[in-house]
Amino acid sequence: ARVPKWRPRLTLTTKLLFLYVGILIVTALMGADPSYSFWGSLDRMGGVLTWLHLTAVCVILTSFLRTQEDWVKFFSYSTYVAVIISLLHLFSLGGTELIPEARGGATLGNSSFLAVYLLFHTFFGLFVASQQKKKEGTYLWLGVAVFLALAITTVSANAVQYSLMGGIVLLGALLLIVQSRSKTKKRLGVCLLALLTMIFI
Repeated sequence: ARVPKWRPRLTLTTKLLFLYVGILIVTALMGADPSYSFWGSLDRMGGVLTWLHLTAVCVILTSFLRTQEDWVKFFSYSTYVAVIISLLHLFSLGGTELIPEARGGATLGNSSFLAVYLLFHTFFGLFVASQQKKKEGTYLWLGVAVFLALAITTVSANAVQYSLMGGIVLLGALLLIVQSRSKTKKRLGVCLLALLTMIFI
């Protein structure tokens, strides 16, 4: 806090996050069991306390990660950890149970949490791949993203698997719309986006 450069910044994102957490606090206080709403359940931990923790983490990250290069490094190391966790999960499928209480979720508690975690890091891997300057790095990170996507298909979480397919179509549509110079490809991207929206609705 003594160095102004590293003081937390109040950006639009953090303001919206504070607004969201404020709404959560109000609804928790007005709920049937405010204590349960605050602490959350032991297996889900979706209470207000968890959101306060996530808000603090978000403020810290946006304070220290200032450049795109910083974010690329952060997502890279985070994805490395995701690969290790997915390997632990795959070992358990092969009969090597390193974490007896995993319940299909490696170190994350249950299969749903693991699937969502890997879903995020699949797209983190794609983002890191898009930031590579050398083809070797791009291919490496594309391989990492594909590996994490395949790991998701081994987790018993159908909703996340559908989300993965929808996310890939959405990403492809946005890339066609934003980065393509061809009008035909842009129209294809718009059609894919419209189709995905109709399916979602």
